[in-house]
Amino acid sequence: MFKDGALLATPYLDIGGRVSCCGERGLLSVAFPPGFGTGGRFFVYYTDTAGNIVIARYRVTDNPDVADPASEQIVLAISPSDLRNHNGGQLGFGPNDGYLYLGVGDGGGGGDPFGNAQNPGALLGKAFAGSTSRAGIP
Repeated sequence: MFKDGALLATPYLDIGGRVSCCGERGLLSVAFPPGFGTGGRFFVYYTDTAGNIVIARYRVTDNPDVADPASEQIVLAISPSDLRNHNGGQLGFGPNDGYLYLGVGDGGGGGDPFGNAQNPGALLGKAFAGSTSRAGIP
Protein backbone atom coordinates (compact mmCIF):
# COMPACT_ATOMS: atom_id res chain seq x y z
CA MET A 1 0.00 0.00 0.00
CA PHE A 2 1.23 3.48 -0.85
CA LYS A 3 0.55 6.23 1.66
CA ASP A 4 1.85 9.76 1.49
CA GLY A 5 4.03 8.76 -1.47
CA ALA A 6 5.75 5.86 0.29
CA LEU A 7 5.30 2.10 0.25
CA LEU A 8 4.17 0.85 3.66
CA ALA A 9 6.07 -2.10 5.15
CA THR A 10 2.91 -4.09 5.92
CA PRO A 11 0.78 -5.16 2.94
CA TYR A 12 -2.85 -4.10 2.96
CA LEU A 13 -4.00 -7.72 2.56
CA ASP A 14 -1.75 -10.76 2.44
CA ILE A 15 -3.55 -13.84 1.10
CA GLY A 16 -0.59 -15.16 -0.86
CA GLY A 17 -0.94 -18.63 0.65
CA ARG A 18 -4.48 -18.95 -0.77
CA VAL A 19 -3.81 -17.63 -4.25
CA SER A 20 -2.42 -19.65 -7.16
CA CYS A 21 -0.01 -18.10 -9.57
CA CYS A 22 1.25 -18.02 -13.05
CA GLY A 23 -0.38 -18.03 -16.42
CA GLU A 24 -3.83 -16.53 -16.16
CA ARG A 25 -4.25 -17.23 -12.44
CA GLY A 26 -3.68 -15.19 -9.31
CA LEU A 27 -5.19 -12.16 -7.63
CA LEU A 28 -7.42 -10.85 -10.41
CA SER A 29 -9.41 -7.95 -8.97
CA VAL A 30 -10.31 -5.97 -5.86
CA ALA A 31 -13.40 -3.77 -5.49
CA PHE A 32 -14.31 -1.33 -2.74
CA PRO A 33 -18.06 -0.68 -2.44
CA PRO A 34 -19.76 2.66 -1.98
CA GLY A 35 -19.58 3.44 1.73
CA PHE A 36 -16.33 1.51 2.21
CA GLY A 37 -15.08 4.24 4.53
CA THR A 38 -17.82 3.47 7.05
CA GLY A 39 -18.46 -0.22 6.33
CA GLY A 40 -14.86 -1.36 5.95
CA ARG A 41 -15.72 -4.36 3.77
CA PHE A 42 -14.43 -5.05 0.27
CA PHE A 43 -14.33 -7.85 -2.31
CA VAL A 44 -11.51 -9.81 -3.91
CA TYR A 45 -11.53 -12.05 -7.01
CA TYR A 46 -8.77 -14.67 -7.19
CA THR A 47 -7.93 -18.20 -8.22
CA ASP A 48 -7.12 -20.41 -5.25
CA THR A 49 -4.36 -22.99 -5.03
CA ALA A 50 -6.71 -25.68 -6.39
CA GLY A 51 -7.47 -23.46 -9.41
CA ASN A 52 -11.00 -22.52 -8.31
CA ILE A 53 -12.35 -19.08 -9.06
CA VAL A 54 -13.13 -17.38 -5.74
CA ILE A 55 -15.03 -14.19 -4.92
CA ALA A 56 -14.52 -13.33 -1.24
CA ARG A 57 -15.33 -10.50 1.11
CA TYR A 58 -12.83 -9.13 3.62
CA ARG A 59 -12.92 -6.40 6.21
CA VAL A 60 -10.42 -3.84 7.32
CA THR A 61 -8.92 -4.01 10.82
CA ASP A 62 -8.93 -1.22 13.39
CA ASN A 63 -5.88 0.00 11.48
CA PRO A 64 -7.34 1.41 8.23
CA ASP A 65 -4.10 0.54 6.42
CA VAL A 66 -4.43 -3.22 7.03
CA ALA A 67 -7.20 -5.69 6.14
CA ASP A 68 -7.84 -8.89 8.08
CA PRO A 69 -7.06 -12.04 6.02
CA ALA A 70 -8.92 -14.15 8.63
CA SER A 71 -12.14 -12.24 7.90
CA GLU A 72 -12.58 -13.97 4.55
CA GLN A 73 -16.17 -14.83 3.66
CA ILE A 74 -16.38 -16.73 0.38
CA VAL A 75 -19.29 -15.39 -1.62
CA LEU A 76 -18.86 -17.57 -4.70
CA ALA A 77 -16.50 -20.39 -5.67
CA ILE A 78 -16.50 -21.92 -9.13
CA SER A 79 -14.64 -25.07 -10.07
CA PRO A 80 -12.61 -24.55 -13.21
CA SER A 81 -12.62 -26.55 -16.40
CA ASP A 82 -9.67 -28.85 -17.00
CA LEU A 83 -7.86 -26.07 -18.89
CA ARG A 84 -7.75 -23.65 -15.93
CA ASN A 85 -7.42 -20.47 -17.89
CA HIS A 86 -9.86 -17.80 -19.09
CA ASN A 87 -10.81 -17.16 -15.47
CA GLY A 88 -12.21 -13.69 -16.07
CA GLY A 89 -11.47 -11.57 -13.07
CA GLN A 90 -13.32 -8.27 -13.21
CA LEU A 91 -15.09 -6.92 -10.12
CA GLY A 92 -16.70 -3.51 -9.85
CA PHE A 93 -19.54 -1.63 -8.24
CA GLY A 94 -22.17 0.11 -10.33
CA PRO A 95 -21.97 3.88 -9.89
CA ASN A 96 -25.75 4.31 -9.79
CA ASP A 97 -27.07 1.12 -8.23
CA GLY A 98 -24.22 0.06 -5.89
CA TYR A 99 -24.51 -3.53 -7.16
CA LEU A 100 -21.44 -5.74 -7.31
CA TYR A 101 -20.71 -6.73 -10.91
CA LEU A 102 -18.38 -9.56 -11.89
CA GLY A 103 -17.29 -11.20 -15.09
CA VAL A 104 -16.36 -14.90 -15.05
CA GLY A 105 -14.32 -16.39 -17.87
CA ASP A 106 -15.40 -19.42 -19.87
CA GLY A 107 -12.87 -21.73 -18.21
CA GLY A 108 -10.36 -21.97 -21.00
CA GLY A 109 -9.46 -23.02 -24.43
CA GLY A 110 -9.84 -21.03 -27.61
CA GLY A 111 -13.44 -20.77 -28.76
CA ASP A 112 -14.94 -22.06 -25.50
CA PRO A 113 -14.54 -25.79 -26.36
CA PHE A 114 -16.73 -26.91 -23.42
CA GLY A 115 -19.56 -24.53 -24.36
CA ASN A 116 -19.65 -22.98 -20.88
CA ALA A 117 -20.64 -19.50 -22.03
CA GLN A 118 -23.58 -20.90 -24.00
CA ASN A 119 -24.71 -23.27 -21.24
CA PRO A 120 -27.25 -21.60 -18.90
CA GLY A 121 -26.48 -24.28 -16.29
CA ALA A 122 -22.77 -23.36 -16.08
CA LEU A 123 -21.40 -20.50 -14.00
CA LEU A 124 -18.35 -20.16 -16.26
CA GLY A 125 -18.62 -17.63 -19.08
CA LYS A 126 -21.14 -15.40 -17.35
CA ALA A 127 -21.57 -11.88 -16.01
CA PHE A 128 -23.31 -11.40 -12.68
CA ALA A 129 -24.71 -8.41 -10.82
CA GLY A 130 -26.42 -8.14 -7.51
CA SER A 131 -26.92 -6.29 -4.29
CA THR A 132 -24.50 -7.50 -1.66
CA SER A 133 -27.01 -6.70 1.08
CA ARG A 134 -29.80 -8.66 -0.62
CA ALA A 135 -27.44 -11.62 -1.01
CA GLY A 136 -27.08 -11.80 2.77
CA ILE A 137 -23.57 -10.32 2.75
CA PRO A 138 -23.60 -7.68 5.48
